[in-house]
Amino acid sequence: MKQLGQNLKNLRENNLAVLLSAIWDSENLSRADLAKVTGLAPSSVTRLTQELQRIGLIIEAGKGESSGGRQPVLITPNPGAGIVISLNLSGSSLLGGAYDSANHLLKHEEIPVTQYGPDAILQYIDHLMDIFLHDPELAQKKLLGIGVSISAAVNVEKGEVSIGYYLRLRNFPLRRILKDKYHVPVYLETDTSVAALAEKNYGAVRKTDDFIYLLISTGIGVGMIKDGEIYQSNTGMSGKHGHIVIDRQGPICTCGKRGCLEAIAGRGAILENAKRIFSEGRDPFVSELIHGDLDQLDLPHIAQAAQMGSQEAKNLIDYVAELIAYAISLYTMILNVPLVVVGGDVALEFGDIFIQSINRQLSKFLRDDENVTILQTRLKKDHFLKAISMFTIQQILGEMYQAPAANHNGPAEK
Repeated sequence: MKQLGQNLKNLRENNLAVLLSAIWDSENLSRADLAKVTGLAPSSVTRLTQELQRIGLIIEAGKGESSGGRQPVLITPNPGAGIVISLNLSGSSLLGGAYDSANHLLKHEEIPVTQYGPDAILQYIDHLMDIFLHDPELAQKKLLGIGVSISAAVNVEKGEVSIGYYLRLRNFPLRRILKDKYHVPVYLETDTSVAALAEKNYGAVRKTDDFIYLLISTGIGVGMIKDGEIYQSNTGMSGKHGHIVIDRQGPICTCGKRGCLEAIAGRGAILENAKRIFSEGRDPFVSELIHGDLDQLDLPHIAQAAQMGSQEAKNLIDYVAELIAYAISLYTMILNVPLVVVGGDVALEFGDIFIQSINRQLSKFLRDDENVTILQTRLKKDHFLKAISMFTIQQILGEMYQAPAANHNGPAEK
């Protein structure tokens, strides 16, 4: 059990993050308004805004309208405190965004990733960092920190990529390497946890504190928000839920096991299966969409063919949906969370027909008294970068706020 002083310190840091998020969401609020929005005590809001002003993340923006007394002072984010660079290494590209300290996007870049392993991954990251740091408009701004989202199992406490099969990384100390090179705080999270955080802050589950995020792309992974925060195991690990065995006789997965969900229902496996099914050109709908060139076949073609009436395309989508539905039934039962947001390239490109099929198939694997809700993400990739930036600024905030817990008197602030 944590000591009382440590608990109070964590509470103050969490309340600072809550307050800053509220200021980002609704600029030019008074302290009284912030107390109503956040549920924090007015005295706590006053104390915490003073701390945020000292750090430089917020500024006063003039006076608001009076409701009978003195005019209230309005609080707004300070975009001039510096920048955060967000990196998202997931799938076949490295995405990056430079955000100001009010979490506004300043610059966005994307580069394809075709080589893997520690040296190659670092070269991609350094190349993207050089693009941002040598940009004339960004070069004069203070770099506050770097946030990295990665498609791999991550030991958050150590800042290591524990295992990234697709990326060919194992026990890779990415946080230390970047921190030593760029001399700023660096934060590392698995892409599924960041995607869940994006849904929590910008998606359809903004007022929900407990849900599962299932990412279906080149890889398949699970992130979870529990009690409003990213859930991690007691070992500090996240991103380990993607490799469950669905078919013991199935294809060999990148992890070395046979029949993992990713090896059967990941993007690459779906396209490989689809090209085998449609190789003889007997499906007129698919042939028309790809103009007879099988190399052009992609997931939207399959979804469109299914909507046009292709039974083969419908069967393929239903097959993948059944596998995903089975996995969801396991996740929701083990984690005891009945709300699942489905995202990733596969979900986005297959579209509503895929989510509808998952919902139909799910009933096969649930008890009569179980009720699981499936939602499709509506967020774009830039929301994930923004979530990384938000998370990084909040983590930096926790480090910058070093007021000793022993100085805290009185009841908890919330």
